[in-house]
Amino acid sequence: MLKLSGYFMSLADTREFTKLLGVDVSSAKDQDLEWLLNTWLFENNMHHILAAFTDPFKQTFDSVDEIGTTFIANEAIQKFSDTEPKMEETATVLKVKEWITDTVKGTPLAGLNYRFIQMVDCWKMTMFGVHPRARPPPPTPIVLGKEEAAEFLKERRKRFLESRRRAV
Repeated sequence: MLKLSGYFMSLADTREFTKLLGVDVSSAKDQDLEWLLNTWLFENNMHHILAAFTDPFKQTFDSVDEIGTTFIANEAIQKFSDTEPKMEETATVLKVKEWITDTVKGTPLAGLNYRFIQMVDCWKMTMFGVHPRARPPPPTPIVLGKEEAAEFLKERRKRFLESRRRAV
């Protein structure tokens, strides 16, 4: 297991912060914010930061009593050991804090609430690596009218019956 450190912000603050970055979150579910942020981090060459969805049920060294997002400094990840002291806010981790502070400076979010936390990655937040990855866009749904849908189903049934006849 790995020990992670970074800066935690509540879900409401995460949503506002993500909007500030220019990401459309109007139709996003809470759990999708992690992928939206990691896609933004990837596309903006912020490969030293990983966004992770964090909830109170994950094992943390510092109390997290609400769902939110933690921005993890990927260079500050360590193998977990009970004997090691708590991780400190190193220069690497402080770069993440500086990025958040610079992003919100001079905006209505200037008083954004975020705090340094540490946690054990027992929920596989780093399962796909410690660098952000872009999420592919969702597929465009096919919209059919009533007549088109009926024709589509009729053709599909016809192909199914033909394949059954060939199998016999």
